[in-house]
Amino acid sequence: MGGTMRWPESPSTLERRGRVGFALHVWRNYVFAATPERATAHFRTLADDACYAEVRGREMTVDDAARLALALPEVNEGTRFGNRTWFVAGQGFAWERPLSKADIRRLRGEPPPEGPLLAVRVANLEEKEVLMMDPPQGFFDIEHFRGYPAVLVRLQLVDEGLLQTALVEAWHACAPPGLVAVGPPRPHRRQG
Repeated sequence: MGGTMRWPESPSTLERRGRVGFALHVWRNYVFAATPERATAHFRTLADDACYAEVRGREMTVDDAARLALALPEVNEGTRFGNRTWFVAGQGFAWERPLSKADIRRLRGEPPPEGPLLAVRVANLEEKEVLMMDPPQGFFDIEHFRGYPAVLVRLQLVDEGLLQTALVEAWHACAPPGLVAVGPPRPHRRQG
């Protein structure tokens, strides 16, 4: 497909602009195809190209997330509900998020994920929906977050690059426009 697509363009935005097709956004990749099946098939071919992160070396920790978040402009660390939270312009864009007893009950017998969890904001519910159609390894959603623009990340399943990308995207979702203009750019996405 010719031309450059700017991110974010959700399927409904593409439809409003008269583009025909189906868009599937994944943190570092933008896949555009005629049908959801073709988008998923193309996405699967990218799996070996670091679209699904595999742990290489050591696992990511909450301290790694803190280091990466605090490297972003005008980020402060604090606590909210007893958990470490990273703020930009007073808005939390990432936070440590252990599962509560209610969250575990809602799993209906499924084993809870192991290791530390990080919640990260996304720009809106449309982007969350598209991301969760076929999430990168380690990204998931829980009932408590339904209707809220955030996803959970299992830190032990993501590499530093994917974690940094998720944090930059979350920072962009919460930073004021003036700061976004001078802040880090969104990561580059490949065209499908």
